[in-house]
Amino acid sequence: MNSDLTELQRLAGIVKQPAIIQSNPSYTSTELARIQRENNIRPGTPDWFRLWFAKPYLTGETPLDLSEDIQLNELFDQPYPYSQPIRTKDRRVYQFEGDGFMRYTVNVRNQQDPATNQKILGLGFEAEDIQSGERTIKRTNRHDTLKVFATLFDIASKELKRQQPDYFEFASAADDPGRIAFYRKMINRLIQSSPDYQVSGERKDVDPYGVPQQVFTASKKLSN
Repeated sequence: MNSDLTELQRLAGIVKQPAIIQSNPSYTSTELARIQRENNIRPGTPDWFRLWFAKPYLTGETPLDLSEDIQLNELFDQPYPYSQPIRTKDRRVYQFEGDGFMRYTVNVRNQQDPATNQKILGLGFEAEDIQSGERTIKRTNRHDTLKVFATLFDIASKELKRQQPDYFEFASAADDPGRIAFYRKMINRLIQSSPDYQVSGERKDVDPYGVPQQVFTASKKLSN
């Protein structure tokens, strides 16, 4: 179970520290109570004792080393603040800035399949170097990688809940196997938080600039 979390951290360039709680003073009793509440950790269970009473310096056991699901929830719960410069019925554009002079844009479009009359929600993601103005798809391996993916996750999950499409797809550059693996895990997490949907596949494509893309698709489950 921990293999997915380890892989996410590796892809993001994160080296797991042996004493997370001691190096992060933001984990107060209020924060621990929030983690307990949001993850439905019941008092008296092994996860509860580990959350509240772990002693990293003595045993090496960390309060956040509970389970893969709990840790992944924490990883995807730290988005950057973002703006919405364009908002219409059929199109929304979100923008945010990360570390390293990078600006990220998420394009969201509502479409209708003329053959089936199904409502389709399309999400596309691109990055731009603020200093040069150049569109880039390079991996920076910066520490903010997880926050970038957390922001994408936050935008995608809110759009999915608001629009309730029959079908949605997420497209991004297919320049790096690690990036593709990270997107795949993000889509799986998105589906887990949206039980009415299921992953329906992925395919390779090319964007209008001629850049190879990996397109992940999901569809609404058929009602019985």
